[in-house]
Amino acid sequence: MCGRFVLWITLAIPEHYGLPGPGKSIQQSYNIAPGQEIMVLRQGSSGRSLARLRWGLIPSWTRDLTKAPKSINARSETAWDKSSFRSAIRHRRCLIPANGFLEWKKSGTKKQPYLIGFENLELFSMAGIWESWKNPMTGEVIDSCAILTTNSNEAVALIHDRMPVVIRPEEYPTWLALESSREQIDTLLQPFTGMPTLMQPVSARINNAKNNDPECIVPVLLTDATQG
Repeated sequence: MCGRFVLWITLAIPEHYGLPGPGKSIQQSYNIAPGQEIMVLRQGSSGRSLARLRWGLIPSWTRDLTKAPKSINARSETAWDKSSFRSAIRHRRCLIPANGFLEWKKSGTKKQPYLIGFENLELFSMAGIWESWKNPMTGEVIDSCAILTTNSNEAVALIHDRMPVVIRPEEYPTWLALESSREQIDTLLQPFTGMPTLMQPVSARINNAKNNDPECIVPVLLTDATQG
């Protein structure tokens, strides 16, 4: 499960993804929540490009948007077979830049949010899939996406049993390429290992999606009581 994430080192994105220029204006966000537009990187016929997609995948076969599933996550183990995701994971994969994602651990009667990232919270990429939906009544087109998840690595498992699939920079071409086989993609859908996983308890301000400022990720010191 990944229900919130953060992205604040935005100036590094064009260079990180090998884009030719500054590209789209990328806004910093300290509390990215489901339903918001998020920045993703997609591969097209003319190369890689950034796009803003709604976080919460709308299946292309949806008739009534008010009743449609809007999945923010997709389990990587079953995405190939689920009607909502199977076309997207085959043909429409993307990368979702982040500096960290959030999980909650029960502490007494409350749940303590933890900011999780890698290597000093530097930029990394979560595996995403996207879909394009056209309103049959108005013709409006909405591009939306979901984050693929997998079993947690040893560190994250102390808080939650699932985590986003993280794609390494050297794996970007395989992940984005339309011609990549299922076997090639499956090798990338594994718990992330190989570098330190950083986990820091942060302010409960992040529990409210209306809060979006650096205070949301200020580290907090847990007492014995709050650790449960």
